[in-house]
Amino acid sequence: MTQAVKIDWISVTIRDVPIDVKQQVESMGRLGAGMLYEITGHIGPWVEEERGAYGYTNTAKAESGASVLYSVPIGSNGVHIRYPGTSLGLGLSELEFHCKLGHAFTRIDIATDIVLDQPFDIGGWYSMLQSKKVETRAKKNSLMLSSTGKTLYVGSRTSEKFLRIYDKGGEQGEEKGLWLRAELEVKGRSAGRLAEEIFRRGIDIIPKIINGFCSFDSALWHDWIGSDVERIPSERKDTDTKKWLLDIPAKALARLIANGDGEVKRAFDAAVARHVGVQLGDKVDAKSAARFNSLLDKS
Repeated sequence: MTQAVKIDWISVTIRDVPIDVKQQVESMGRLGAGMLYEITGHIGPWVEEERGAYGYTNTAKAESGASVLYSVPIGSNGVHIRYPGTSLGLGLSELEFHCKLGHAFTRIDIATDIVLDQPFDIGGWYSMLQSKKVETRAKKNSLMLSSTGKTLYVGSRTSEKFLRIYDKGGEQGEEKGLWLRAELEVKGRSAGRLAEEIFRRGIDIIPKIINGFCSFDSALWHDWIGSDVERIPSERKDTDTKKWLLDIPAKALARLIANGDGEVKRAFDAAVARHVGVQLGDKVDAKSAARFNSLLDKS
């Protein structure tokens, strides 16, 4: 029996698009390979398509499978980036890349696989769900049978959290029932909070998060997923606020100011003045100023 964990989908939206990216789109009518690398960390090669989706007019696709959606000129919906599982390794480098830049996560799929010595029928877990012998807050569930095997759905596809347990081996044309995958799709604000948790603590929390959404009292489930339970935080603990601000938003703010965004700089100065009780132009807390300047230097 072998096990593995990974991030199997990432979607992010860049609302505050850097000025140099906007200027290139306006002057060239597209995003060049250099800018695409700057906002995704993927080298390419990239193929430009003059068609888009979800309200964007253009799409750039990398050989890896990653895609960047944007409009010419870039509009208020910014730039949207999608990484399907085929474009990701473990997915951790892409997640860290966008967390450090302060981009907004709109969807993350986290997955754990198990390869068994003997076939296992997940239909038994569906029976447990029907008998309400499963720990989950999800109200809906279903079992689908196809030519590639069975898929168990827990939760609603339109909600922020949705679990799929399916026959990954059958999907790949291999013997059914041996290679199983449990995949939790997380969208909306929950996606952002999950990204922050993985960024801070690593991908080892993935099985615990899945177990926190749905837990079967089954020997295989305990061997595979374990018994530890974690839930995506509904709100940030006060003790974590300072660390989170310095890890993610402060770096994004520093980048905007370094790119010449005067409006953000004025708003930042005004906020500092209000909260430290000084007038603009007066000396502010030296430690805070040094920390912010160091972020500017690194951006």
